[in-house]
Amino acid sequence: MLVHAGLMLLALGFHIPNLYSLHSWVGICAVLIVSVWAYVGSLVWLPCSPLWFHSSTLKPVRIWMGKAMLILSLASCISGINEKRLLTRGNPYNSLPVEAKFANSLGILIVAFGLVIFGILSENRWQRPETDSERAHKTLY
Repeated sequence: MLVHAGLMLLALGFHIPNLYSLHSWVGICAVLIVSVWAYVGSLVWLPCSPLWFHSSTLKPVRIWMGKAMLILSLASCISGINEKRLLTRGNPYNSLPVEAKFANSLGILIVAFGLVIFGILSENRWQRPETDSERAHKTLY
């Protein structure tokens, strides 16, 4: 993960002019949240970690971060498709060339995917129930 972060920082030096769009900044925020989520998750689930006993306390934070990752990823995809389509158009957009139809269809599929996932996440009976040890940790802290 550190190698990936280093390569991203290295690439950032070559692409600073491309940081003008919402797509760029939303994508960077999504990558940062994924990195923090993975780091906190690895600290929480390692038995030798000082945060191991706080895993049930940090569970709502990690759930929120997961939802934020999904929202930012969906927003980045939609804004990236829109940006690419509007900035590289040859024909007028209102004539709806094949690329525009494909981009619109892909955007609808991405939004539908996000709605299905949020529908699944909102269903309480599909969530993993807390174990006895998680309940015991909550009462200790």
